[in-house]
Amino acid sequence: MLSLAGFTYIYFAEDFCSGVPFSSLQNGQIVFGAGLSRDSTLRIAITRFDSALAQPGISPEIASLAQVGRGRALLDLAQAGPDYAAAAQAVQAVPTSFFYQSEHTTSIQRLQNGVWTLTTAQLWSVADVKGGVGLPFLAAGDPRVPADTTGGFGLDFLTPQFTQLKYPTGDTPTNVADGLEARLIGAEAQLHVPDFAGMTATLNTLRGQFQTGFDTLAVPGSQAAAEDLLFSERAFWLYATGHRLGDMRRLVRQYGRPVNQVFANGPYLKGGQYGTDVNLPIPIQENNNQLFQGCIDRNP
Repeated sequence: MLSLAGFTYIYFAEDFCSGVPFSSLQNGQIVFGAGLSRDSTLRIAITRFDSALAQPGISPEIASLAQVGRGRALLDLAQAGPDYAAAAQAVQAVPTSFFYQSEHTTSIQRLQNGVWTLTTAQLWSVADVKGGVGLPFLAAGDPRVPADTTGGFGLDFLTPQFTQLKYPTGDTPTNVADGLEARLIGAEAQLHVPDFAGMTATLNTLRGQFQTGFDTLAVPGSQAAAEDLLFSERAFWLYATGHRLGDMRRLVRQYGRPVNQVFANGPYLKGGQYGTDVNLPIPIQENNNQLFQGCIDRNP
């Protein structure tokens, strides 16, 4: 439970604007909490993972779960080369074969795989170079992002629908953390050495271990090209597992990429223009909390 609590804090920090409040229940009464910065939220996540790892008799599987979560939180906090090395150190002992999944069932709608539910209902579609700067998730024909390209339209009967097939049924499990992510965290540390050859070798090893028929990646010749390669591989390997928004925000916050080179912008395919938000807004229900002061900032 400590490990899963840590992941909950990570999701708040990666996806929402800075300033999420955390309230508690004490003696049957709600005790409201003030909004916390993204970094403070991530540090709470790390304390949860540390507490999990300190439990006597922790199983190897749950230890790996906590270690991947700890490495992910450290990656979100990283600002310099040694920070990335600390993230890699946190996941070094995680076996590449490890995975921890959330399980789903079709017997109760609220327990179905949510990505499957929203894509088969034609509410979500596989993106493709969205807003002129997105990755070619559809056009690449990558086996890590299987999709139905046979035609048809979305819920509006106008927009072409491309349904993801990574989760083909409502009871398909979802990886919360795995050894593949641990190796990707290690590859990012290699990027900051910098060791482009070592990073590329790590990525090629994953391609050979988890998927057949992949071309061998060439060693990038510049920092920008190495960053592009790493984040593209992360995006395809971790597709539809709740990582991409956090990575996009990190590209701006930690790698200095302009927002308009990371987030969709310009004309929207159904009219109007893309907006400027780069994170999820804190739900309006939090206005019931008298200590809540809104987003601390809306930057990545």
